[in-house]
Formats: sequence, C-alpha cells, structure tokens
Amino acid sequence: MEIETFSLSKTYDNGKQALRPIDISFRGPGIFSIIGLNGAGKTTLVRILATQLTPTSGTATVGGFDILRDTPRVREIIACVPQEARAVPPWLTPLQTVSSYLMWRGYTYRESRQMALEALGRVGLSDEVRVKNRMLSGGMKRKVLVACAIASEAEVLFLDEPTTGLDHISRKDLWSILRDISRERTIVLTTHYLDEAESLSRSIAVMSHGRLLALGGSMDDLRSMMKHPVSIRVYGPPRPR
Repeated sequence: MEIETFSLSKTYDNGKQALRPIDISFRGPGIFSIIGLNGAGKTTLVRILATQLTPTSGTATVGGFDILRDTPRVREIIACVPQEARAVPPWLTPLQTVSSYLMWRGYTYRESRQMALEALGRVGLSDEVRVKNRMLSGGMKRKVLVACAIASEAEVLFLDEPTTGLDHISRKDLWSILRDISRERTIVLTTHYLDEAESLSRSIAVMSHGRLLALGGSMDDLRSMMKHPVSIRVYGPPRPR
C-alpha cells in the first residue's frame, strides 16, 4: 500500500504555517516513522493523510486513492490512533469501545466482540476489558485506542505517538505487536523516540517547523546526511562515577 504527498501544505486561519509544501513517497507493507519535536508538523501531516484535515494546497494519495477526491474510499482502508488519550469515551469499557468501533466499520455484533477481545489481549488489557475507561491510566487508554486500530484489519494504520505514556515494558510489547502487523500492513508512526524509529522503521522522515528536513531508509542513512563527519553511539547502562 503506497502513500504519496504532492506539494502538501497547511496554513491555519491564524496564519500559522503548520506544514510547508512537502513531497513524500512510501510503499508498504512496513513502518514509516516521522520524527520531530512538538510543533514539527507531524500531527498535521497525519491528520491530513487520514482525511481529518483539509490541506491548504497540494494533495496526497493513500493506496492510490486521492484524499480529496476519494475521501470515502480512503476511510475504508485506514484506521487512526490520535495523539490524545481523551478520545476514549470515559463511560464505556475497553471491550465496548473497541467492539463499537468495529460495528461502525460494518462488523456484526458477534464478530466485533470476538475481535475486540483478541485485540485487547494482544495489547495486555485482558484483565481490564470490563473496567470503565475513566478508571484506566493514560497509558492504558492509549492501549485501548491501539487495540481499535489493530482489530480493524485496516490496510493502513496512522499511529500518532502511540507509545506516549507507556512504561518501558509496555513500549517494547507494543513494538513487538507493530513489527508483527507491519509484515502485512502499512503503518505511519509519529514518535519523539529515535530508538523507536530505528528499531521499527523501513523508512524515516525528520520534520521541523513544518518542513521535511531529511528522508532515509534507516537512521544510518540519516546519520550519513549529517554535516558532522563523526557520530558517537553509547550502548548499555551508564557506569557509576
């Protein structure tokens, strides 16, 4: 599944240029990671590709479908995990949240319940499937959202900082799940973590202030683009002084 952007840009009503003309091409399956600080334009780019936000100029295609002309077709093949864990309805349980999402996508009640239980088990929430979402931690709420995307069987997943708020073990568990899924699906992942992008990605983009600074197949490709001839890598825990 291929994702392409063509001079894609976004300027908000207040005059802020959140995304400057950007051209990107990525062919899945696999994981395409976007790295950048807050305000880099990562979320704006993902929201446009997921048809949640209209670009100011340019366009993009997802799986060959234009995000502006073929919006309904794009939405049929994608699933999106937003940055905010508040997107989880507080009055529902994880099981109700995921199964409801699947029924909206056209699955039957029985199918949605079974698929929801399997997805929640994969993200480590088997013991919390019937706990109200408002009782869950921020990290657990993010897992519920990830379970929605995993269960959807969508061909393209947009994951906006999915590991934010997760502890180290939960992060590594989610990495394992994403690696497994990425063998058959295309995943666009935004992250602050260089190790996450390096461990998971087939292609990595670096963004800053709405601009695409670099695009490479790996962190080593990006390092080779640096102006400095030498880089230092440190492995293992720091030694006590």
